[in-house]
This record gives sequence, structure tokens and C-alpha cells, in this order.
Amino acid sequence: MLGVEMKSNTKAMANPEHILIVFDGEEWFLRRIYLVEHKLDFNRKLYHSDRSLGGPFGSVEEAVAAAKEMLYGARQRVSPQTA
Repeated sequence: MLGVEMKSNTKAMANPEHILIVFDGEEWFLRRIYLVEHKLDFNRKLYHSDRSLGGPFGSVEEAVAAAKEMLYGARQRVSPQTA
């Protein structure tokens, strides 16, 4: 299983939304993370997820686009420098 964590750009005091993009070997899925636990004895992070947000997606690009839409929605704009 492969996972990628994405966070929304919110104020530091707010609780940002975390989305995990998961690959099960065939398809990509989005999951909501409610807790990230740093396991110091193994120097690893443990992600706790409580619900599915979307999927299956056929490619990681589709999953990333869906996650960005959930996190940023209409706030995501194309920069004039890259257009």
C-alpha cells in the first residue's frame, strides 16, 4: 500500500483537513485522516482513517485532482505566470 498525505492551507490555529491517497495495488482511493501518530521507536508515522472520501480512481493524477478539489475547491487558481 502506498499513501500520500495532503493538507489544506488553513490558518495555523485551525484544524486542517488531511486526505490520504492510497494505492491498493490496482486502484487509487481517498481517505480522511483523523489522527497522525508519530511512532518514535520506529521513526514512522501511523495514519488513522475513519472514512472513505472517494475512489476508485484509475490513476494517481485523477486521485490528486479529486483531493485538490476537496481541499481547495474554487480557491485553487492557475497562476498568471504559468498560464
